[in-house]
Amino acid sequence: MWLKLVASEWSYLRRLPSFYIVSALFFLLAFLAMTIDNVQIAVGGPNILQNGPWFLAIAMVVFSLFGMFVVANFVGNTATRDVSCRMDGIILATPVPRGAYLWGRLTGAYLITMLVFCAIPLGLLLGSLMPWVDAERFGPTVIAYYVWPVVVLVAPSLLFCAVLFYALAMFSRSMMGMYLGVVAFFVLYLISGGLLSEPEHRTIAALVDPFASSAYMELTRYWTAIERNTEIVSFDGVLLYNRLLWLGLAALIIGVCQFTLDPRRPLTGRSARKRQKQLQQNTVSAASFSGVSAAVQLDLPQVQQQRGFTSWWPQLMRQTRFEVSQIAKSAPFIILLLITMIMLGAALLLEANTAYGTASWPFTRLMVDEVMNATSLLALVVVIYYSAESVWRERQSGMGDIVDATPAHSSVFFLSKLAGLLVVLVGLCLAAVVVTVLYQLSKGMAYLELGQYALRLGLWYVLPMLMTAVLAIFVQVLSPNKFAGIGIMVVFIIVQMTLSSIGLEHNMYSFSASPGHMYSDINGYGHYLTPQLWYMLYWGGLTLVLAVLAYTLWRRGSEASLRDRSQRLLSKLGWSGGAMVSAGLLAFVIAGTVIVHNTRVLNEFTPSKQRMDRSAEYEKELRPYHDMAVPSITAVELEVELYPQQRSAVAVGEYSLQNQTEEPIERLLVQLPQHGSRASNAEIQVDGAQVGNLDPRFNSQWVEFDTPLAPGDQTRMSFRVERTNQGFVDSGNDLSLLHNGTFINNYQLLPALGYQASAELQDRHERRKRDLPARHPLPDLDDEAQNRINAFTGHTHYIDFNVLVSTDLGQTAIAPGYLTEQWDDGERAYFRYAMDAPILNFFNLMSADLEITEDEHNGVAISVYHHARHGMNVPRMIDGVKDSLDYFSANFSPYQHRQLRIIEFPYRSFAQAFPNTVPFSENMGFALDLRDEESIDFAYYVTAHEVAHQWFAHQITPGNVQGGQVLSETLSQYGALMVMERTYGKEAMRRFLKRELDRYLSARSFDVIGESPLYQVESQAYIYYQKGSLVMYALRDYLGEEAVNTALRNLIDEFQYEHQPYPNTRDLIRLLREQATDEQQVLITDMFERIVLFDLQTTGAELTELDNGRWQLSLTIDAQKLEADSMGQEEAVDFTQSFDIGALRTHPDQINDADDVLYLQKHQISRGENQILIELDERPAFAGVDPFVKLISRDVSQNVRAVR
Repeated sequence: MWLKLVASEWSYLRRLPSFYIVSALFFLLAFLAMTIDNVQIAVGGPNILQNGPWFLAIAMVVFSLFGMFVVANFVGNTATRDVSCRMDGIILATPVPRGAYLWGRLTGAYLITMLVFCAIPLGLLLGSLMPWVDAERFGPTVIAYYVWPVVVLVAPSLLFCAVLFYALAMFSRSMMGMYLGVVAFFVLYLISGGLLSEPEHRTIAALVDPFASSAYMELTRYWTAIERNTEIVSFDGVLLYNRLLWLGLAALIIGVCQFTLDPRRPLTGRSARKRQKQLQQNTVSAASFSGVSAAVQLDLPQVQQQRGFTSWWPQLMRQTRFEVSQIAKSAPFIILLLITMIMLGAALLLEANTAYGTASWPFTRLMVDEVMNATSLLALVVVIYYSAESVWRERQSGMGDIVDATPAHSSVFFLSKLAGLLVVLVGLCLAAVVVTVLYQLSKGMAYLELGQYALRLGLWYVLPMLMTAVLAIFVQVLSPNKFAGIGIMVVFIIVQMTLSSIGLEHNMYSFSASPGHMYSDINGYGHYLTPQLWYMLYWGGLTLVLAVLAYTLWRRGSEASLRDRSQRLLSKLGWSGGAMVSAGLLAFVIAGTVIVHNTRVLNEFTPSKQRMDRSAEYEKELRPYHDMAVPSITAVELEVELYPQQRSAVAVGEYSLQNQTEEPIERLLVQLPQHGSRASNAEIQVDGAQVGNLDPRFNSQWVEFDTPLAPGDQTRMSFRVERTNQGFVDSGNDLSLLHNGTFINNYQLLPALGYQASAELQDRHERRKRDLPARHPLPDLDDEAQNRINAFTGHTHYIDFNVLVSTDLGQTAIAPGYLTEQWDDGERAYFRYAMDAPILNFFNLMSADLEITEDEHNGVAISVYHHARHGMNVPRMIDGVKDSLDYFSANFSPYQHRQLRIIEFPYRSFAQAFPNTVPFSENMGFALDLRDEESIDFAYYVTAHEVAHQWFAHQITPGNVQGGQVLSETLSQYGALMVMERTYGKEAMRRFLKRELDRYLSARSFDVIGESPLYQVESQAYIYYQKGSLVMYALRDYLGEEAVNTALRNLIDEFQYEHQPYPNTRDLIRLLREQATDEQQVLITDMFERIVLFDLQTTGAELTELDNGRWQLSLTIDAQKLEADSMGQEEAVDFTQSFDIGALRTHPDQINDADDVLYLQKHQISRGENQILIELDERPAFAGVDPFVKLISRDVSQNVRAVR
């Protein structure tokens, strides 16, 4: 019987149109994902093969999320079909065993779902075999790569979904009840994934993920590109536990249903009431046609009908209250609301968005973002689902004709349903705001800015959602049934999400969209408010038209068909409706015209494909001049007028140029500053030269010298640059010139000399599409000519610098150098800065109204310019400056300036070191909550890093060759680590180093150009930042702090302000080797010149009590040393090396005190299994190898284990 029911269900579902439609859709999406770049299902980086095991597994998991809804469709049909067709009484009267009835049909539905899903691997496979695909993105076809994810990842996940959704449908006996459960499950899944994204939560996330994506990502997190392209994950560890957990939960649900669910039980609750109501209606209908009638004389009271606004308004209010109650009191909404609020509260309490584990203060600008992120999915569900429910409620309940017969105006029903959705959306936001405000108060944040909640949520969130609600109602009015309407809206949302991938990137194409906004405590709403109002007017006009059409086509009485309603559209529209449509269209056209004028006429709008085409054209035409001799800038005289309220700047200045090459210069390529506004312009003049016409494609000009500029000769270039922000843009907002918080550097504002290699395309696949050769790597370390070119400023070395900056009265203008003059003139404030020694041709200009906190340390004036409410971390920053100046001055060389300033700026998330000046983002350190002593003091760390750049970037500067960032960023990382260690102790450094190791290992497989050894690093931040931190900290540990500092001091002594040639990583390695023993030479080679990782595991830790009262600890350590190439192909090699062996009172992650370390000494370890015996005075709790993560290991969780 069970098999017969399986076969019967299989046969029935296979004949449904949805089976073929969904199968074809899945096949098409999978096929297109393999064959068209604009259709992306999984993103793996340019080195990941699209038919490799990793890419295919991720693609299958993504598709399984959509497969969840396919499961709901087929399983829900199976569970509710008998009830909806009223065949349940007949079928269940047969002697069908309950177990066979319940689970035989479920099995058939599940097998059909898996058959539909098989269209995906088939589409992926056939797509990979098409002749037009990029062959470099595909490897050999291996069928196992397609089968494994289906069997291990997809099948168990969809089985759990099938069982869960089947149980929901059987208990509720309603498709809608099941679908709401599906939505709740989906919302819970998405939000929980974000909450558990921090490293310390990853194991939990891997276990509780029903689709096993987190488990798969955790197991492959540190896989290299070659591993991701060739290896299938072994079915063990957290992946095995995940599958067992969710299959076990599926079995539990089956068990519960088997003992509690009886299909033969009478309907109860809402389902019973609905069935009884339908029976009563049928009975009444039958009686009315039975031929039995009776004349009844009724004495009815005289009623006078009221018309006009006096009756319309109370009806609207009552009906709106009814609509709100229907949504707000419904169990699905309450459940979804509770889930959302719980998840929002959990996100706040778990502090999911942190900087190296350090949470931020709950400023209102951050809390508004949290509200939007947490409630957006629920709001979309409310809009799509409840718009359908409200439109179809009366007709589904059988009350449609009665309601239609009432004298209430159709506008009452239409507006009340729309108003009900609006009230619920506002209530949803208010509930979320209550949660965030309570959280703010609990954290001691008294400044709540309720007005910001109201304006930002209203204008950027509720209003666009209301427009979507109108669209959803309009779709439902046109739809033959509510499920079709819901389906159309879901498809519409998906299509909107893919518009940018097909080149429709402008927000005028995406319904209710706008350029978005960023709020800053410093700059407030800035320039984002005006475009938002215009975009909302644009979409609001169209929304008004849709609303009027929805009202006009509203089902009323016998006009049930869309055709009937459409034929009477004009007559029902009337003059008032026509006026509203005209007003909406007028607003739509006027606002659209304003938007087009601003974003395409006043400013340039360039889609991403065109930008890449332009970069390719630039390279093809001008790359031949890359090695052309270029004069050096030796001095900059500058006058800059900043107009913050107009977001514009005028720079007038002069470059002193000198030919410092060994050949005459006949012509010079000048790159004028790029800016999206068409009002921005630049003019240049060069003494003794003719300036050619502007090439508008690249914004560049050629300068032809009348007489070639001979070696040693000098000339002058004068210029005038206007950078003007006019109107508004659709994307790519200029964040440099702001109402309050201007921060712009010379490369954004002033002309640059020579070919700009930074403008070249980097992605090798995009290069190949445009017939470009392989990417041009940085010059080799042995390239003598490039070692005489500055890595940061090109052919210009050190300059004399003088600048006069004017700004609006009330703001302070800041530039590198010392303030020599300051005065006010009318509404303008003037500031003159000059340096007393040459600096790099790398400077910034800033203007803002900020508070200033000042201090002094050993003759250095310290200033921090900050927002009035952002002073919490300023003392830590000042301490960081002082500690850094002390350490670097004592160990490397004296600080070269008499002052150091930190200036807060809005929006962006970075800090940057200019001469004696450090711009510091409000998001980077000022907003961090440093009260938790267990967290990493990220503000202190960033401060130390940026101060270190005053030595490593400004005292020594690398040449334009590979590895240059090591001398800047890696050495600054080392300096910051040393300062942090002195303040917080060695034991606290493990948390920081673990995160650095995690970031390094995670980024390796996504490297665009392939991993390089540290000494040859290019634009690979994960190497020169994260790996650089680990390497330098390990060197300090092995060579000793004094030895490393001596090498760096010698590097500065030898190359301070030197450019003939500049230093490179060979010089650094040479000086480190001078301080190293013979054994340590191998370590330097491994860390700088090779890609080396260790695989360390403490496989045993046994403790024995000795007769003398001491303890003997026996450790078994398995060690492997792996050498990798650029793609991550690893080879185990023999080695003997000393490693830290530690015995600890607690797990190293919990150590904050040196007393918790009972033993930490270096022992020689070789390849393979090693036995270590040590004696201790005290019983340890944990022990192992490299407990403080000083070396690069593939899995540090295996380094230490509990002692038995």
